[in-house]
Amino acid sequence: MVDVLEKAKAGVHSPIDAPKKLAQNIVAILDNKDRAVEMGENGRQYFLEHFERKKITGEWKDLLMSL
Repeated sequence: MVDVLEKAKAGVHSPIDAPKKLAQNIVAILDNKDRAVEMGENGRQYFLEHFERKKITGEWKDLLMSL
């Protein structure tokens, strides 16, 4: 899932064994609200382009029709 996050430019990743990094990332986001909004918008756009229901069901239909 980290690769999707990075491709979408929709957030930051903190390794599970790095609580200080998690805290730093949270503070960085809280300190830069414009960046937080941008990441949210990026995430929404990426979702619509790659995972939105109509897109996914269309892909499934195409796959099933090809069988």
